[in-house]
Amino acid sequence: MLSIAIAIAGCLRSILASSCVAKNNSLFISTLPGKTMLSYSADQLMNLNHLSTPSCTNVIKQFGLLLRPRYIHRSSRRKFFYSGTSPTIPALWSATRAVASRSRHQSNVSDKTSSLSVFMATPLRGLDGKRRVNFSLIRPLKRSLPSLSSKIELLNVQSLTNKSCLIHDHILDKCLDYMCITETWHQPDTFSSLNESCPPGYSYLQKARSTGCGGGLAVIYRCELELSLQLLPELSSFECLAFKSEHLSSVLFLLIYRPPKPNSSFILEISNLLATFCSSSADVITLGDMNIHVDIPSCRSATEFLQLLDCLNLKQLVVAPTHIRGHTLDLVITNSAPLKNLQVYDLGVSDHKVVSMELLSSVNPSKPKRHICFRNLKKINPVHLAADLRHLSTHFSSLDEAVEYYNSHLRSLLDHHAPIKSRVVTFTRSAPWFTDGLRRMKTAGRALERRYKTSGLTVDRQIYRDHQNKYSKALKEARSKFFSNIIRNSKQLFSTVNHLLKLQTPSPIGSSTEQCNLFMDFFTTKISLIRSALPGPLTQTAPLSFAFSQPLSCFPMVSLEEVQNIIKNMKPTTCALDPLPTSLPFEIL
Repeated sequence: MLSIAIAIAGCLRSILASSCVAKNNSLFISTLPGKTMLSYSADQLMNLNHLSTPSCTNVIKQFGLLLRPRYIHRSSRRKFFYSGTSPTIPALWSATRAVASRSRHQSNVSDKTSSLSVFMATPLRGLDGKRRVNFSLIRPLKRSLPSLSSKIELLNVQSLTNKSCLIHDHILDKCLDYMCITETWHQPDTFSSLNESCPPGYSYLQKARSTGCGGGLAVIYRCELELSLQLLPELSSFECLAFKSEHLSSVLFLLIYRPPKPNSSFILEISNLLATFCSSSADVITLGDMNIHVDIPSCRSATEFLQLLDCLNLKQLVVAPTHIRGHTLDLVITNSAPLKNLQVYDLGVSDHKVVSMELLSSVNPSKPKRHICFRNLKKINPVHLAADLRHLSTHFSSLDEAVEYYNSHLRSLLDHHAPIKSRVVTFTRSAPWFTDGLRRMKTAGRALERRYKTSGLTVDRQIYRDHQNKYSKALKEARSKFFSNIIRNSKQLFSTVNHLLKLQTPSPIGSSTEQCNLFMDFFTTKISLIRSALPGPLTQTAPLSFAFSQPLSCFPMVSLEEVQNIIKNMKPTTCALDPLPTSLPFEIL
């Protein structure tokens, strides 16, 4: 057998080393000089050049000359082996998954557990033979519960007039609960910039500077938080806005703006203010632009201010620079309020940075829900409704009977074709002027912000700030264009102007007996005041009498066409008391 293998190897070497010449459908292989000439016909070559296994392969395998070690890939679990019927080496998937070995300190398991492990080791297969996932063995993921925290941000905006649309978009993008703003620069009777900054579902509290320009404080908050202003003493060295939430009655917020000009009475006034509220409230959060360089130890005003906080057992939490020149001016001070995730980042539209934080609370106010009732009038088939209307009776003995009949039957037809449906909804609306171009600019701004945070280069920061200013201007232009188109409609003119210019107050949620009584008392008092303002008592006037020369005895009959023309010329206005909406008869006619 060994001689046969050696002979085969020699033949292969001689074939490779020879030169080939084709002549008369035959192949002549000339070997090296001194060797014998070999010749093969075309049929012999075709018999040798087929895909069947040569007869000598089994002999070679028995001697282990071409034996390949068995290899199993660790990740794909493929097995390579020889097959007696196939000349190639196939790669097959393993039919079963290997069961993990038992831990050294694991105790013996019962038959039930072992059968379960075998079941888990065997994958499921469908009708087509492919692997399937056994969903009963998948471990359920732990779902994170909604965090009971309120998102708060502080920003010295340096004039809200030209940044109102950007603040509006920023509040919706970050889903903020409180947006505390200093230096709004709004006048006492001007609310247009605040109305532009306030998204739907939000309201605001504001305090403008009474004299001069600049200054101004505002907090934009969710309506469901129900903030209320707190009384403050007279302050001359700084501006302050104190407020509380109905859901966080133990937390008092103090929003402060101190002008940069030195004032000797500042330390005395703020010490009295903090001492008063810290003794009456469990948690006090004081935040705002103090214009005190607490990052400079040699600053005298900063030293006095930090000593005051230490005496009142208060802690200043901001340690990063909040101004583009590297100083810490915007501060967050508290005694024991549970604040977390305090961060400082640049919005790109002001010299001051945004101070972001979260306030832990035991109550998470949800969005206001409303229970509405409606009819789906669009699904009414006019042909079927017209067929039902033809079956109504037209013979009545009196007018009252006809009115009662039509009211009841028309309501029943409406309930049949469009039954009343009820649903609990929450109203959330985005900015209607937000276009695709603005969305692309917003995406580009986020990319520039990430680049600036990654590199930290001044040039990247300047590019980001320039883009944010362009984005703010584009938002304002789009909003102005949107409301210009709305104002052209005379029906929406006054309501739109009131929404843009007047002070926005949060609308009451729901209704109560007290609110209904107040509404009724308002009009009763108004009527009484009008009557009391009249010059004298009302005199009874005699009823007017009319003389008819010829009484009306008969009425001509009207045709169906005349009735249809009268109905078509009427305005399609409807009322909640109508048994059938006016639009439905118009569609039928």
